[in-house]
Amino acid sequence: MVRFGIAGFGLHAVKRLMPGFANATNCPVTALSRRDPERARESAREFGIEHAFTSTAELCASPHVDVVFIATPDALHLSDVLEAVRHGKPVLVEKPMAMNSGEARRMVEAGRAANVLLGVAHVMRFEASVRWFRERIASGAIGKPVLARAAFVAPLAGSARTWINDPSLATGGPLADVGVHCLDTLRYVLGDEVQTVMAQAIIQRTFARMPERWMPNVMHQGKRLGQIDIKIERGGGVPGHLRDLHGVGQAAPEMIRCATRKHLRLAC
Repeated sequence: MVRFGIAGFGLHAVKRLMPGFANATNCPVTALSRRDPERARESAREFGIEHAFTSTAELCASPHVDVVFIATPDALHLSDVLEAVRHGKPVLVEKPMAMNSGEARRMVEAGRAANVLLGVAHVMRFEASVRWFRERIASGAIGKPVLARAAFVAPLAGSARTWINDPSLATGGPLADVGVHCLDTLRYVLGDEVQTVMAQAIIQRTFARMPERWMPNVMHQGKRLGQIDIKIERGGGVPGHLRDLHGVGQAAPEMIRCATRKHLRLAC
């Protein structure tokens, strides 16, 4: 039995995490933290969670918590992860991992120094369809991949997570919030690391505080080009789902294409 404590028990925990934990047989949520004491107690009562705290530090110190899930705003990830590591608790942090690469390195270094397991919630790697995609690429189904493309449309405009468009709390608009799924999925599917990045951002008055659209091109070490398109919409698109994923190899005209995250086909 692995007992989880969720730090930053807000909308994401309610809509995404708790439905998953409800299907788990060996991973109960035994504690949560929210800044507001009354809201913390209300959430605990609603979901039958035994312990409610008002800080990540209290949650990490609890003997009723084995693993800490960090679901706080991006700007708090560093301090929250370091707190969990200080208490010797394995920690799973939501993506984006940090506000910048320096913070991410500090987390990794702290975890290694303390011999504490640190993970990032890049959930696409655990989708059967994405694993199928990776296996087809590794088997040589399209020869050596030369181009891979991932697109993600997310209805973040007007999101109830108001902090998501606040640059003091969020890492950087749609690229950081959902674009990391595309970046990590391409890394996983291709089995290759990014070497260089070029990106274009579009900012419109509707979403003046954050870029509305990001279009990065990434070159992987194996000389494979990755094209990514991340876009904010008002409605439309499904949060947490890739809109499009496909790859082309030297064995063209053979192509692997994913119209949705769940349905993939090999087209010749």
